Order: sequence, then structure tokens, then C-alpha cells
Amino acid sequence: MKSKTRDNHAGFTLVELLVVIAIIGILIGMLLPAVQQVREAARRSQCMNNLKQDALGALNYESAFGHFPTAGGCSDAYHDPAQAKKALFGFENAGWMYQILPYLEQNTTYDQRATTGFIDPPVGALAVAEAQVPSFSCPSRAPRVATYNLLTLSLNDYAGVLGPYADANGPVPRHNTYTEQSNREEDGNFEATFKGIIVKGGHAQTSGNGEASSIVKHERVDFGAIVDGSSNTILFMEKSVNAQNYSYSRVGQFDDWWDTGYAHSADYSTMRMFSFASNSAWFGNEDLALIPDNQQRSEQFSNLWKDGRSHELGFGSAHPGTVVAAFGDGSVRSISNSANVATLVALGQRNDGLVVDANEL
Repeated sequence: MKSKTRDNHAGFTLVELLVVIAIIGILIGMLLPAVQQVREAARRSQCMNNLKQDALGALNYESAFGHFPTAGGCSDAYHDPAQAKKALFGFENAGWMYQILPYLEQNTTYDQRATTGFIDPPVGALAVAEAQVPSFSCPSRAPRVATYNLLTLSLNDYAGVLGPYADANGPVPRHNTYTEQSNREEDGNFEATFKGIIVKGGHAQTSGNGEASSIVKHERVDFGAIVDGSSNTILFMEKSVNAQNYSYSRVGQFDDWWDTGYAHSADYSTMRMFSFASNSAWFGNEDLALIPDNQQRSEQFSNLWKDGRSHELGFGSAHPGTVVAAFGDGSVRSISNSANVATLVALGQRNDGLVVDANEL
């Protein structure tokens, strides 16, 4: 005789179902941070590989030419139509990123300049500054772009290191590097400003028609000039970019001079600096330490641009707590956001006589 007793486990009750859903939600909540950490670790590894490739490109350039690539000329040279397709004054006006393109298997983009220029190509052609160069972009930020008319300019996430303003007694708490540079270039004294491995190629005061009223060429840097040792001198580093600037539209030719793109010349688009606090108009009175992308600088410190974006003149990253740097010997390492500013200043200079062990960071 069959039992008429009902099987109490034939299905889930509503309470049991809710408990299972809650447990699954908790597990997902616990797993997501771990998954995000794994993904970020992979992105940081790729960022380190990018800087490794860029550093090797610079080293191969040095091997070929006997000196490291330069920061190019001034911003005027980059925007001068007469210099868009070729250098005119005995030094390359485009920055170090453009100069190492052939050593990153980017010969086509490098050669294209002679046909299209940097940012003013013929109708239907791609500008050099639009080309995506994988090793110039941190994957934690994704490819950054700026729209300008019908162009989509490719921005960059790495920069060479400027030294702080210095006199005979060493670095002093003063920040307006480019003002100091322009005051000293006519007599050839650019040591006060370009104290890293990547130095300015030269300066030509032009009127935009290919004619120059004054031309200054600077000495190149080879391994012999890195007195402090290539393994103890930073070559390239991730630059500070506020997260709101990952993508934006250019208003005018010079409105974004600190972040125009990888082909830019010796300005804050491809060169950044470590320095000490001062009361100058550029930086305010905070140390220029490593700044994460999600951290807002104070208004006094950032010197906000007219559309609300800030001048980002230092180094930083989207990686939690660290910034990736490449050294003159081609080695790459992560540096803590809390690294001492004075130590970073010393590591950013090639010949200050302060030999700092990068392993201390």
C-alpha cells in the first residue's frame, strides 16, 4: 500500500530561496574586489611592460645616435605649420615619443609626418597625432583622446623628468621651470631646468612662417652625462592626469598645451617635474608629490584652466598606491605614492651628485 505522506523536500520554500539568494549575493560581493584586484594587477603589469618598451626604444635610439632622444623644441615649434612636416633649425622639434617611434615598430607613423604633418593632415588623411601607439597608453586609463575639429588626438600617459630649478647651491624651492628656462636659454645655460636624461633639443623663436629670430641648440645627453648612474636616474614615469581629463575637447590651439598628445615638444605634455613647495603662481605651497588620478589638487595648487580643467604638471597614476617608472638602464619598477619628494628629485636628476639607491623607495 502506497504511503500518502507528502514529501516535505519536493521544493524550496520562499524563505529558503531568499536565504540562497542572500548567500549568493554575499559571495559575489566578496569575489568582485578580488576580481578587480586581479584585473588591476594585470593592467599594472601591462603598464610596466609599456614603459619597458619605451625605455628600450630610448636605449636603442641612444645606441644609434650616440645620445638619448630629446624633448624637442618649444610649443611654438609644434604648432608652427612650417615645422609640421620637417625640422628646420638643426634639431628635432617633436618630442621624445615621436623620436623613438621607429624603435617601437611604428615606422609608418614616423614616416607619415613628412606627408601629413602632426595635426593638420589633408582632407581624408590621418594625422600623426591621431595614431594610437600602444606603449604610450596606460591600460588602467584606457586610450585617452582629445577631440579637435574633425581630429581625435591620441594622448599619452608617460613623461620624461625635468629637474627643479637649481642654482650653484643645488635645487631651490621654486617652480616656474619654463620661465627660468626662457630667461637662460639665450646664453645657453639650460642646466638650470633640464637636469634629467631627456633634455630639450633646442629653442627657436619663430613667427609661425618658418623664420626664426633666435636659435639655441642644446647639448645632448649620453650615458657619460648621467654622472649619478643610469640605474639611479629616472628616465620616464607615469604622469599625473586628473580622471576628468581622460577625454575632452580642445577649444583652441594652445588651450591644452600641457596635454596635447604624444608628438608634442618640450612642454608638460611629454615632460613633467618633481619639485619642492613654494608660493609661486604655478604650484601653490604644497610639495609636488605623486598624485593618484582620483585625487583633486587644491585650487591654488592646480592653477585651474579657464574651462575648469587643471594643469597637471607632475607625476601620478591610476594604479592604487603606486606609480610606475622606467630608469636609464631600462629597468622598470613601481614607486609608492608616499615616496619622499626629495628622494624623487634626486632620482630625477642625472648629475646632482646625490646618488640615491632606487631600492629605498
